[in-house]
Amino acid sequence: MINCSLPNDAIYMAPGLKKHVKKKHKDCLKYLEFISDIITNPDYVGINPNEPDSLEFVKIFEDNILY
Repeated sequence: MINCSLPNDAIYMAPGLKKHVKKKHKDCLKYLEFISDIITNPDYVGINPNEPDSLEFVKIFEDNILY
């Protein structure tokens, strides 16, 4: 989608990710099980202008959790 090549490695989630999401992003908690699909088959890919060398992968679900 962005015409670049990324490594095809395992997706690693830090041990504290679920706790962080539960505390700060409760609406996203039910989507953690879809992380692999979001990264493998995103609907949109963007670059965060506030984070150098970053990518954002966006997947459309029924609920709007981005606000």
